[in-house]
Amino acid sequence: CLVTKIGNLQENVSNLTASYNNLEETYNAYVTENELKLENLKTELASVKQSLADLQTNSEVDKAKIAELQTKITNLEKSIDEKNVSIEQLNSTIETQKATIAELNKTITDLTNDLNSDLSQLTFYNNLMEGNVTEITAEDLKGATKIRPYAFYGCLPLTSVEIGDS
Repeated sequence: CLVTKIGNLQENVSNLTASYNNLEETYNAYVTENELKLENLKTELASVKQSLADLQTNSEVDKAKIAELQTKITNLEKSIDEKNVSIEQLNSTIETQKATIAELNKTITDLTNDLNSDLSQLTFYNNLMEGNVTEITAEDLKGATKIRPYAFYGCLPLTSVEIGDS
């Protein structure tokens, strides 16, 4: 039960880590591609703005051409904003994945510690029942809240039981 949970969590962490690594590779490629597109868009925007400025200084200005260039500028600025939002969303997704992996790793560590503690107690109990324990210390009883009369009856060759202050 606890071993199965740990195994399942470790498999989930492994899958999540693989998913994260794939996401990170995709993200890096996407960011690189989008940064290039962003730079190209900025260059094109600067060129269109310059063309517009050149047209506006010309006395034979074509109103339709100016309107077309202004529309193109608006569309380019919108594309730049969309690329920035996409990059921010990917960064957010990666941070969420990292947090999830950290939480799963902590859960695995906690469950592993619980399992080791349970296995240690089971080993102690088995040794006690098989007569391999001669002394019980307060540390062995750590976590016990009640000891019933005759709790160690028949546990030979047990010679002493040390009970802690608490």
